[in-house]
Amino acid sequence: MKFKQSDWEEFFPLDKPRAGQIEAINFCLEELFERGKDNVLLDLPTGAGKSAIAVTVGRYVASKQHEPANEDYRQGSYFLTTQKILQQQYLKDFSDESRGGMLELKSSSNYPCGYYTSQSCGESKRVLNVLGDAANGTDWKKHCTRQCAYTEAKKSFIEGHLGITNYSFFLAETNYVGKLEPRDLLVMDECHTIESEICKFVELEITDRFCKKHLGISMPAHEDQQKIFDWLVKTYQPKVNMMIYQLKKAIQAFKMGDTSQVFRDAAKQHEQLDKHISKINRYVERFEPDLWIVNREKKQDARGQKNSLQFKPIDSVQWTQPCLLRFGRKRIMMSATVLDKDTFCKSIGIDSEKTAYLSLASTFPKENRPVYYMPVGKMSMADIDTTLPKMLDAVKQILEAHGDQKGIVHTTNYKISRFLHDNLNSIRTLVHDDKDRDVVLSRHCDSSQPTVLITPSMTEGVSLDGDLARFAIIVKLPYPSLADKSIKKRITRDPWYYDYLTVRTFVQSLGRGVRSETDSCTTYVLDGCFDTFYKKNKKIMPKYIQEAIIF
Repeated sequence: MKFKQSDWEEFFPLDKPRAGQIEAINFCLEELFERGKDNVLLDLPTGAGKSAIAVTVGRYVASKQHEPANEDYRQGSYFLTTQKILQQQYLKDFSDESRGGMLELKSSSNYPCGYYTSQSCGESKRVLNVLGDAANGTDWKKHCTRQCAYTEAKKSFIEGHLGITNYSFFLAETNYVGKLEPRDLLVMDECHTIESEICKFVELEITDRFCKKHLGISMPAHEDQQKIFDWLVKTYQPKVNMMIYQLKKAIQAFKMGDTSQVFRDAAKQHEQLDKHISKINRYVERFEPDLWIVNREKKQDARGQKNSLQFKPIDSVQWTQPCLLRFGRKRIMMSATVLDKDTFCKSIGIDSEKTAYLSLASTFPKENRPVYYMPVGKMSMADIDTTLPKMLDAVKQILEAHGDQKGIVHTTNYKISRFLHDNLNSIRTLVHDDKDRDVVLSRHCDSSQPTVLITPSMTEGVSLDGDLARFAIIVKLPYPSLADKSIKKRITRDPWYYDYLTVRTFVQSLGRGVRSETDSCTTYVLDGCFDTFYKKNKKIMPKYIQEAIIF
């Protein structure tokens, strides 16, 4: 059967599908339900309307027109995205019943407890869980069993056909709590983040502060990965298990109805330790020296010096299926930066033969999104100190040329951001650190002045539509830092991975300022390394990006 618009038109949530949406919806339905593919990979530029595409397929699947039900999968679709702001956009667009009746689910800490109003559902559930049978028969337990706001939201989410949440919550909920069952369709938006989301979920951190204060032990001082693993298994893991046991006993000794801060803190710590031991157990079960790195980190936080051991997988391949993909009988993955089917499939460990791939061109006029290559000097490690003074002059000239417009300067790291901000000495420029990024972004968006963001970390997940960014400057190609041991080890094994990540971030950065067909933003690439980089990676650079670049 070859699908056509009339087969699914009643499920399209907006007024009228565009040509690209029609092509993509037909493609998804044919590949998943006629050709038997497990996955559909959609490489869709900004403005393609990918959420409406996925909602249409989800509504079609919910109608059960495709094939008989499978008892291993619940009817309906899960939609996952990276940020709460994107989650809210889905809800805004598709929560109306006529548009799909999409429902959202957040963590229990976002819902107020109806019995103890000074705390969240999460806090109440955490305490009741630790109390176990001791809480049976109490008014508190009865209320939280029958009238809990979070439980009601979760029940509606489970019973609905379209449900939206974020990767972080979904991974925790499905792998720790286990109440969300696999569904007919799993839609993964911003799918280029799947690998990082899973690795973040799996990675383990141990701090010297926790070891000394709570366990009475010290972290190993040596760097031998096998010896650190042995210490984890023989010393750290048993100590944490004992602490969990003792903490549970202490909590159960509290008087029923005690809602003191001490009690609540103890229950919270018990929950955190329970998740921590799960990560430890997972690491111990799957440890292979070639697939993990151990990183030492020292940094300041609110309580002073923090020294930690970080255990990170170098990829998500062994975790993608058990942690995420098994929750969809069929899967749709969408992003503006898939770039290359085989490379993407290899990066997260899915079978390329069982995956269909569609890439659409941008409908945004290239005249509205020119990318000028204006080499100032190379920004490689060997040349950056020589180039930075010249880069400062070039950025200053561009800011003067766009004196009455807002813009953004992508720097790749905080050192370059601070150098430019301090030496430009302009009231227009806004710079941030890793703590106040969102505050500074809001200041830029809210200001009536022609402010300019100088940032290493707004290459994606930020929408600077309209006058919020009429120009953008890329001062340094966004190569990932080789100071990250997991990146360095991965590149040693997979040399292609370094350029692939860089192209992906570069393309993402070009999408911050042009958000519709009538929007416009001029981009300047100043790093002299771009010419060589472009020639080397042209084959995976989207055609709609290539057509906008002016050498």
